[in-house]
Amino acid sequence: MVGGVTRDILSLDDLAERFRATYDDINDRRQLIRTEIIPFNVEYLGTINARALSTLGNHYHSTKEEMIYVAKGKVIVSLEDIKLGRKAIGELVEGEGILIKPGIAHSIDVIEESVLIELCNKPLREVIDDVEPYIIKW
Repeated sequence: MVGGVTRDILSLDDLAERFRATYDDINDRRQLIRTEIIPFNVEYLGTINARALSTLGNHYHSTKEEMIYVAKGKVIVSLEDIKLGRKAIGELVEGEGILIKPGIAHSIDVIEESVLIELCNKPLREVIDDVEPYIIKW
């Protein structure tokens, strides 16, 4: 239950690709970049310290491809393909992450205090300009 609303967990493989990695094997963020689970050249890497019960995102990107990796904690990620209207929701826990393609609206509901690592294919100066607000309605 998120925000008082119960949501069904859907699996849409073509909407979001999930990966697993063991954070214990990753001594620093640079090692994560060197693994084969990152399908693009990383131009920006950031750490997000997220408070429990907060919400992040509520937007999409036109050109930015990003990967969100949960280094600590638990979150629920909601996704919507803005062209097709297809939606998915899933829980990510420590050691899991998700690849978010351009045109996929996303929001992250933080269930417990979390540390997220964001990697993307654009430098920070381009990332700031590629954010379109979008609320996923269930």
